[in-house]
Amino acid sequence: MNFREEWPFKMLEVGESCTIPPNKVKKARAYVHVYAGGCNKRMSWKTNWDGTGTVTRLPDNAGSNLTLTAEEGDTLAALFPDKTRLKAFCKLMAGKTRATRLPDGRILIESR
Repeated sequence: MNFREEWPFKMLEVGESCTIPPNKVKKARAYVHVYAGGCNKRMSWKTNWDGTGTVTRLPDNAGSNLTLTAEEGDTLAALFPDKTRLKAFCKLMAGKTRATRLPDGRILIESR
């Protein structure tokens, strides 16, 4: 008879930890990775000297969501009327790209 495993890390709040017994460590490590990625949560895994595993819930991408005021939104819309350029600027600000000023004054945006 097959049944689904109930993992304790699914109920963790930010900052809490749980211990996984040695006989389930290998399976749990994979499940933690899949579960965290699927539900957009951040988890830390540590294998202890006694063979147990410790899962700790980390803050979920703190600061990744930002709400602008209407005035800030209007300013960005005025600066970047083209959505493609606004998206490139946002990637630059998030550190996913780098900007280089060219001799003619233009700015080249490249992936890191």
